[in-house]
Amino acid sequence: MKKKLRIGLSFVAISLIGIELYLLDYKDLSLVNNTNHYLIILAMICSLISLIFSQRHNTKQEK
Repeated sequence: MKKKLRIGLSFVAISLIGIELYLLDYKDLSLVNNTNHYLIILAMICSLISLIFSQRHNTKQEK
């Protein structure tokens, strides 16, 4: 159950990163115009990293 939840959350995070990359204003990459997109991308990357570390920790405990 936990593994399916982690896979689902990682899929959502990757999807949100893709959506935010699509919505970025590439004509003006300044922080003023794209702050919310940058923050969402950073938050989803941090979420993915924590999911990966959590999965690694659980596999080490099972062995």
